Amino acid sequence: MDRKAQYEREAQMYLNGLSLRQISSEVGLSHVSVYHHLTRDLQKYNVILFDKVAAKLEENQPKSIKDPAICQRVLRAYRALVLENKTIDEIASEFKEPFFVIYRDLTTRLNALHKVAPETVTKEMIETSENILSQHSMANLQKNTPSR
Repeated sequence: MDRKAQYEREAQMYLNGLSLRQISSEVGLSHVSVYHHLTRDLQKYNVILFDKVAAKLEENQPKSIKDPAICQRVLRAYRALVLENKTIDEIASEFKEPFFVIYRDLTTRLNALHKVAPETVTKEMIETSENILSQHSMANLQKNTPSR
């Protein structure tokens, strides 16, 4: 298969809903190679298809703290963790979000918010969140460690 056909095939697979990792498994390449094919190489062979893929890639980008709804969710998750003493699992269930989204909210995104709005998210809030998450981790380890 020539390069043009390969890149177009990968693009169609992506536009049909397959993830980069699923495509990589199907074509026998790394997901990074597939990403480069879709974001760099395809443009040289099929600009129209490239534009469609670029639009879908943009649409699929994870939300960031630039989105006010994400900021609100981060602050709600923090309140649930600290004031209501809920676990990440409980918060995720309540918010109808995956576990790792809430975990990212309480770690990476809370830190990012502190950098852009230190008056809203203080260093003490970050430390409190880290301490509670650490306590939850230790409790889970103790709960899941068999006794001798």
